[in-house]
Order: sequence, then structure tokens, then C-alpha cells
Amino acid sequence: MAVLEAPRPAASATGLGAPPIATFGTSSQIQLPRWLVLLLLIVGQALLARTMSGKPIVALLHVAVIFGLLMYALAKRNTPLLLLVYAYLPASEIMWRQSHAPIASGTGPYLLTFCSLIAVGISYPHITLPARTALLYIGLLLPSSVVTLSTTGAASRELVVFALAGPITLTALVLLFSQLGITTDLYRRMLWVIVIGGVGPLAIALTSIADYIGAGQSLEFNNESNPITSGGFGPVQVSSLLGFTVLAATLLIMVERELAPRIFIGIIGIAAMTQSLLTFSRGGMFATAIALGGLTISQAKNRRTRTKTFAAVAALLAVGYFLVVPRLDSFTQGKFEERFRTTRTGRTNLATSDLDLFRRNMLFGVGPGMAKYRQISYEICQLRSDRCRTEGSSHTEFTRMPAEHGIPGVVAIGVMSVLALQALRRAGPSFGISLSMLLWAIAQMFYANLRVVAVPFAFAFAFLYIRDPDDPSDEADVAAAPSRGPPRPADRRLGQRAPLPAGSGSARQLPVQPTRRR
Repeated sequence: MAVLEAPRPAASATGLGAPPIATFGTSSQIQLPRWLVLLLLIVGQALLARTMSGKPIVALLHVAVIFGLLMYALAKRNTPLLLLVYAYLPASEIMWRQSHAPIASGTGPYLLTFCSLIAVGISYPHITLPARTALLYIGLLLPSSVVTLSTTGAASRELVVFALAGPITLTALVLLFSQLGITTDLYRRMLWVIVIGGVGPLAIALTSIADYIGAGQSLEFNNESNPITSGGFGPVQVSSLLGFTVLAATLLIMVERELAPRIFIGIIGIAAMTQSLLTFSRGGMFATAIALGGLTISQAKNRRTRTKTFAAVAALLAVGYFLVVPRLDSFTQGKFEERFRTTRTGRTNLATSDLDLFRRNMLFGVGPGMAKYRQISYEICQLRSDRCRTEGSSHTEFTRMPAEHGIPGVVAIGVMSVLALQALRRAGPSFGISLSMLLWAIAQMFYANLRVVAVPFAFAFAFLYIRDPDDPSDEADVAAAPSRGPPRPADRRLGQRAPLPAGSGSARQLPVQPTRRR
């Protein structure tokens, strides 16, 4: 496992850390306070999203920039930069879909998959125990592709690629993340990227509402999710990403020490929570509530962190219950309470239908992507003008896997459970973080499969070992604590160039600290 860190500001003459600044240029320097840099990034992300809304060409340029950054990070073996771009991708994927970028729907997940496999190949070639477990997981899901091929012929490629995008991405990320350890500083930066990235889908959703009202239309709410308040894209996916932003904001506010940045975090977190609820898609914030509940329970016996955890979660719940919910109910003329008071959902019928498909096709299921043709056969759908696009597809990963993959899918669920336990076992001082990420991802799988990049990313995030700077023993023993076996020669050879942080004039080469593999 390689422990990655970003360079810290040089110490001042007094022995205290220099104030965080951003440096621009070579001959002259412009020093900006850290809070101002963060504010500029937040505003810049909002303006970028506003520009992308309704302008697919801008979204396409955004895709090109992200791709360029990923290729640069891989070429330079700059793993910290790679992780930071990864953290930005979940929000980017939603922005691309909201702005109707002319790209394939699987661009986000397969971009992560491609880059992760390249990173493993050139920098981290050893396969850890969790990585082997992840390979078993995806290996169990591949054979049923033959069933889809036999049913659909040449059209099977699109169906299989779409259906397996999430599981393949999860596997590739675990291959990489299970070999990495990061410092608290890099962890905090990743959370900042997630939170600032979440401003993009939020801004596009608000733009959609403003444009809709500006066109003389009135927002109408009923007992269904609302595509207008989700920025013209799927409310399920948008609410999921915004819920993930709230989770990241809660984790971030517990490690951010400056007042102004904490205020920014609070504002973004509350805004994301409000907009997630306003989509009328219930799963986004329900998954976040489950994750925060797990985080709170896990920190109950930790004297150093429980106060911060309880305070952050309690503040979020108080603001949501006493301020956000009453105003949303008033804004929607009582429809909000009506929508969230009931637990009835069409997913129950879909899940029951999935299990019925499994009973009738136990060996290899109906094939990836074929569960949606449960009522109308694939052949008949090809004769219809809409190709059955409105037919309901599986929303619950744990019933979709048996339906589409048969008995291997059932075994894969068990393997995924083993993966989760392995992540918690190697978490060390970051147990609460790993648990909350896992709970959020698993809750999303019950609600919306692996439809957005944020879900496999959150699941794999739990495998990142985060060093505890407040624990002297962890500071000294982090190389040996998480794993067994001799140090890998590859880790001695490789170095990481960290991205330029606020407070440093230039990036410097960082050694990768050799660790032993679990």
C-alpha cells in the first residue's frame, strides 16, 4: 500500500506553519487567502455549470479537459492529482447528463475504469486481497452476457456495456484504492473537490427552475419525482449526487478548522440537501441519513471525534427538520409532506418481478440489461417506435443481480458483502469514514442500482486507508499497520508529484512510503 500525501506549506521563522496562500506567476507573486481561493472555486464551478446548461458544446469541452487532466496524471504518475480528478467525476457525470453533452452515457464510469486499470498497470501492479475479491465479484457477473448475446444478437453490446458499467467501475476502483493510503490533508482536499463539484448539478437545477418560471410556467408538484427541479435529468440520479454532496460536506466540516471555509461548507451542504429533497426523489437524502447514522454510532466510543461528529450531524438534522422541511412543504403547498410521508414505491413491484425472473431463469438469469423486458419481449419492443424506453427497469441492485445473472448473481451479492467487510477491516482510524461511505453506497444500491459513478466511487473510497495525524502510533506505524508481507520493490521506485496546493509556490516530488500488503 502506498501512502500518498500533498506537500505542506513551509514553516515560518517562528516555527509555526505559514498561512495558506495561493501563488501565481513566476516573476511576481499574488498571495490570496485560502478562504478566498475556495470562494473563487465555488463561484467558478457555479458559473461553469450555468454556462454548460443548454450548451452541449461547453459540456463537451469540459469532458475534454477532464480527460486531459486524467491523462496528465497518469503520464506523470501523479496519484494525488488522479484521486482529486476522480473525486470531481461524480458531479461532472451528472452535469454532462443535465446539459445533454454529446457523449455516451457510460463515459463517466468507463473513464474511471480505464484510468484505474492503467494506474494499476504502471504504478501499482500488485493485486491485494480485496482486489482479488473484487475480480471474483465481476467474474461472476460476466458469463450471463452470453444469454443477452443469444437473445439480442448484435444489439447485446450496448445492453451489456450499460448494465455492467457500475460493477466494472467498482471493481477497477477497488483494484486501485485497496493499494493506497492517504494523509488527512489529501483526504480533506478530496472532500473539498466532492463538495465544490456538487455545486455544479445544484446550479444547473436552480437554473432550470429559474428558466421554467421565467418562461411563465408554474411549478407543479404531485406524488412523483420532479424533472424540472432536477435540472432536466433524472431526479433519482440528481438527488443521489446531491445527497452524496451532503455526506461529503458533513465529513469535511469535521476536519476543516478555518471558520470561513466551514461557513461555505455549511451553506453548500444545506443548499444541496434542500435541492435533493425538492426533486421529490426520496432515496437521495434517505441514503445520506443512513450513512450519517452509521457514522454517529461508530464514533460513540471515540472521545476525540464523537463531539465533532454528534455536533455536525445534529446541526444538519436540526436545520433540515426545523428550517428546510417546513419551507419546502409551504413552497409545494403541502405536496412535500404528502410525498415523503408515504413509503409506497413502484420499486417493490419491480423487485418482486426480479425475483420471479430469477425463479424462472436460475442458472444464468435473463442476461445483463434484459430485466426491463419482463412484460414485453425484446423482439416485440424492437417493433415499437419507442423501443419500450418507458418500461420500468430494475432499481434495486440486490434483486437485479439474481434476475439478470442467476445463481452467480446471488453468489456475487455474498462476495460484495465480503468486500465491505474487508474495507472495514483495513480502515484503521478511518473506520467511521469507511462505514459511512459503504452505508451510503449500499443504500443507493437498494434504491438506484449502480446508475451513477458516485455509488461505486463511494464504495471504493472505503478502501482508502487514511492516516490519523493526531495519533502518534499511527504516524509512526502506518506503513505496517494495515497489511502483511514484505515491502514491495515497486513502491520504493515510484514517486508522486502532488498537485500544487494553496500555500506552496511549486510542487515537489514526494516519495511513496513503502508499506506491506494486506
